[in-house]
Amino acid sequence: MAECIELVNQYIHFTGGPILQGKGSRTRKQADTKAKKELQRFNEIDPGQLSDFERQVKRIERGNQNE
Repeated sequence: MAECIELVNQYIHFTGGPILQGKGSRTRKQADTKAKKELQRFNEIDPGQLSDFERQVKRIERGNQNE
């Protein structure tokens, strides 16, 4: 795991981004809430956009209906 962290830090440094220190100041609940709001906003912009997972589910459901 330490090797992975070091590789990510090297990539961030190479691309010019800052390497953050510590665990941050947001809680998991705050991060989840933010992610859900962003997903909702994204879906409002393009409601027809389906994830790969959603496309596969629809494909499977259509296949099951034909049987």
